[in-house]
Amino acid sequence: MENRIKISERLIIMLIDHAFMSFVGFILVIIPLYISMSQNSTIETWPILALMCFYLAMGIYFNKDIIGGKSIAKRIMGFRIVKLHDHNPASEFQLFIRNILIPLWPIEVIMSIISPSRKIGDFLAGTILIKDEKETIGQYLSEIKSFNFTGKTAFVSIITILYLYVIHLTMP
Repeated sequence: MENRIKISERLIIMLIDHAFMSFVGFILVIIPLYISMSQNSTIETWPILALMCFYLAMGIYFNKDIIGGKSIAKRIMGFRIVKLHDHNPASEFQLFIRNILIPLWPIEVIMSIISPSRKIGDFLAGTILIKDEKETIGQYLSEIKSFNFTGKTAFVSIITILYLYVIHLTMP
């Protein structure tokens, strides 16, 4: 299997991932707000609820590749994130680090045009995008069911929460 990644493939992966994760984020924010409003809760709780749901969505976005080094788009298109030097599976922490610049998504898109196999986050994490087998939704659901929440997963979850808190502190 040739491992050269076309710019168009990389941009399609980024677009699908961004669209899918934006949709997930929208659902995670809108549904609780709708339920909250329909139950006549006080308007003061809405911003807090929306913010909590937004951060949950961002936490999922930052860790979208955590199951097998593949996001939804990478599974559809047939790609995987691996360690740069030996092409072994990237660690959960590396998969988180490569996504910490998601708030700077337009810059990552520009970098992906320059270097389709490595965005800025890949340089930070020591990872690379390689071609892999395409997967069906059934294969993905099976992998989700067999995913084990380990100490490393807990560590990455805590780091994600801390990172989101730091981002929150920088907002006006």
